[in-house]
Amino acid sequence: MIHPVSANKVAVYRDDNAWAYPPEPPFGPSDRYPEYPFKWPAGSSGDGSIYRLMRSLFNELGLDAAKFGESGWNPLGEFIRPGETVLVKPNWVSHLKEESRSPDTLFVNAAVIRPVLDYVSIALQGRGRIILADAPLQSADFELILKQTQAEELARFWSSAGRPALEIKDLRREVVSASGGDRIISNRRQQGDPEGYRPVNLGLRSYLTPIDEGFRSYRVTNYRPVEMVQHHNRLAHEYLIPNSVLGADTVINLAKLKTHRKGGITCALKNLVGINGSKDWLPHHRAGSAAEGGDEYAHRNVFKRFTSDLSDRITYFRPGFAYRYLWQLRRLSAALARITARDPFTEGSWYGNDTLWRTVLDLFTVMLYADRDGILSRSPVRSHLAVVDAVVAGEGDGPLNASPCKLGMLLAGANPLAVDAAAATLIGHDLRKIPVIARGYELGRGSNKLPLVGFSWQEVELLSNVPFWNDASLRVPEELEGRLDFTPAPGWKSHVELGKTISKAKA
Repeated sequence: MIHPVSANKVAVYRDDNAWAYPPEPPFGPSDRYPEYPFKWPAGSSGDGSIYRLMRSLFNELGLDAAKFGESGWNPLGEFIRPGETVLVKPNWVSHLKEESRSPDTLFVNAAVIRPVLDYVSIALQGRGRIILADAPLQSADFELILKQTQAEELARFWSSAGRPALEIKDLRREVVSASGGDRIISNRRQQGDPEGYRPVNLGLRSYLTPIDEGFRSYRVTNYRPVEMVQHHNRLAHEYLIPNSVLGADTVINLAKLKTHRKGGITCALKNLVGINGSKDWLPHHRAGSAAEGGDEYAHRNVFKRFTSDLSDRITYFRPGFAYRYLWQLRRLSAALARITARDPFTEGSWYGNDTLWRTVLDLFTVMLYADRDGILSRSPVRSHLAVVDAVVAGEGDGPLNASPCKLGMLLAGANPLAVDAAAATLIGHDLRKIPVIARGYELGRGSNKLPLVGFSWQEVELLSNVPFWNDASLRVPEELEGRLDFTPAPGWKSHVELGKTISKAKA
């Protein structure tokens, strides 16, 4: 089995013929591969470009290399044993709300999920469990996500042909309906994970501990601060983890490569936010300016502060007259803030955010070390493989409004810190200026006695069919040839770029 802490290799496979997702399910191969788990031609597709890309990626990573091309090739057997429970966790952050935008940049497409399911099935030998699950934004329509990603059609095929059965789960405990951006119309508690939840307490092992002096200022937009303080304070740092996650023997982390307003990029690490069942247990920023001990924005501004205070107050009102009044007042205050502020940053959406990366590393710790009872073990309790969908990646105003970049590319690796370091460098972002990566390597070697990584970012090794990248290291990121030129997220421009090199195709 591949140990996630010591896995420093990242595979990158790019195919100029795979720059778009196939339009028709069930997204199987167009060629009859010897290891294919179904009776041919069941589940095959006319356009098997993404399936071929995934198969090539696993081969590039050297998985079960001796048997590649044979009927017994089992690439995910290095992560999964027969009869185990596998959680496949895609990035399904939200449904597409505007027809003018591209769904290709928003979420992981079912064409990427399908080959992963096939190879999971091969590794399980028809026994065990496959759970396909995420906890998207509170305002996301989960059923619509399944339709827009075409996962619904994929599940229909799998129910008739796949083994083991595919269990699809919405891991959120609460959902809301919203309009006009973030104006909440209604909210309701739902069952969420039918297997229930457990609080996992990292306590002093949390990466948030060094900033606990300001724990009362922990915030996540549109959620009640009082709920946050109950779970993140000087005594505890708790996350609400679904039992479907804790019960998994392996997590297949299906990330989407995009720039991100709060984190710089969203890739394998940030995708782990979706293993938490309640968003108000997730510190995203600290209220106030940097001068006031917060990281919501850079400079003091009375209207920004008033806007934030109103955001907190609104969460205590149910939809109605008082709620609408406060929401409109907040809109006016935000407009005045834009006119008078010295910086454009809001809600922690800038390079000075010193909170979110800590939460993400906490969730990485939980994913590796929390056992079925939510108790932290001394060694990793589950396997992990990150697969990154960059067939169409996103630049600019990510994660929700990114512009499409057609790359025809997938990445994979067992350690998400290594994968994110490689991805950031490939898109021309300086990993040393992305806190979740830089601080992850600085502190993740065991500062809390639960190591996340056993090597430096300079020791990450790339394996690729692209000559520029094959056998390359990240020792000097500026010297990696063939880097892509992504426009950073707002709040990160002129801060995170490595420099322009080559261009990419844009939709």
